[in-house]
Amino acid sequence: MHDGRLQRFRCRVGHAFSTESMLLEQSESLDKALWMALKTLEEKVELLQRLTNNAHEHGRALLAHGFEGRLTEAKRHAQTLRHLLVEGGLKLSEPEMARELEAEPPME
Repeated sequence: MHDGRLQRFRCRVGHAFSTESMLLEQSESLDKALWMALKTLEEKVELLQRLTNNAHEHGRALLAHGFEGRLTEAKRHAQTLRHLLVEGGLKLSEPEMARELEAEPPME
């Protein structure tokens, strides 16, 4: 929408945003999504490590080998994303983002 010289954005339910507030909101949403992706990847690493260890303990080398490949890939992805988040200097720090993510109700 154009309001004289100002450009505004309106969502489907009627909330209006200025250009600056729209950019800020999108940046915050993106930061949050990326931290959530990192948290999910790190949980995947933990799970794959447990599955790998369990397969080794039960003498299932072939199964363990399959988990190890997936574990290596998940670790690499998590490390890459963590590097981008930390080196990219996103607005929210990891502890702040963890508190925000924990405060949100679970998705259904």
